[in-house]
Amino acid sequence: MKVFRGLVWLPALVVGCGGGGSGSAPPPPPPPPPPVPVTSTPVAEGDALLFERDTATPFSRSFGNVVTQMSDSELLSGGVAAADVDADGDVDFYVVGGNQAPNHFYRNRGDGTFEEVGSELGLDIIHWGSGPAFGDIDGDGDLDLFVGAVVGDPHHVFENRLDESEAQFVDITETTGIRLTSMNTVSATFFDYDRDGFVDLFLTHWSNHYDAGADTETVWRNNGNGTFTNTSIETGIAAALVEQNTDWTFTPNFSDIDDRLSFVEAALGIVERTQVVEGLSNDLVVLAEDRLPSGDRP
Repeated sequence: MKVFRGLVWLPALVVGCGGGGSGSAPPPPPPPPPPVPVTSTPVAEGDALLFERDTATPFSRSFGNVVTQMSDSELLSGGVAAADVDADGDVDFYVVGGNQAPNHFYRNRGDGTFEEVGSELGLDIIHWGSGPAFGDIDGDGDLDLFVGAVVGDPHHVFENRLDESEAQFVDITETTGIRLTSMNTVSATFFDYDRDGFVDLFLTHWSNHYDAGADTETVWRNNGNGTFTNTSIETGIAAALVEQNTDWTFTPNFSDIDDRLSFVEAALGIVERTQVVEGLSNDLVVLAEDRLPSGDRP
């Protein structure tokens, strides 16, 4: 109780000594303003966000591979890339999967319907395609295309020349310098990690086996002249991804999770973890977080 009275008396003494010689107490402070009422506008029943399957959309692609005869890599392959490729304001789709039918490109007509024009655009390749991604690799303002593949089938890099004399996509794989020895290239994403104005390419190679310290062929720096350089080792990515001599990475993503850029690899397989590789200071990265609890590690 003595301590409490001392704490009350001391500020009272200071106020009395600092009031211009008057012993009267200062007027009480004004009451705080009333709280601002919180209002909410109810959502009308018709405004609810609902999805339904659009059976009228002519996405007719199918392939005849027998599921029971497919390997794990083949089962996990395939994918869709969505972007406004022809710059008409509507999102188009590129669909890959299986090796019994050509890949399809569905042009958005802008009225809720699509037309398949893969052959017309030079994109009707047949392979165990996987993880397609659009990105402007040459900085000319239109979207080019990377298409991965599994079980040793070839990957492809296409340059968008829809507005040029070719009026289609042109396969420029051989001149890009992207040489892959990995049996599986499951997924891809474009991102300018070194901030030089050209998008770089990040690849995942699920179930590929590597020795410790080996090159994982994950990071491909865009040189700005139509070619790419493999920087997986020098950036530190390769060392951070291999688990038990195997690369289990499946989906590459970038996200600002702590006020600096992080490269997130979602892995799929026996490891079942998400690795966060953060910090691109001086173009180097480190493994920052392992989502799998230590007691659950294989």
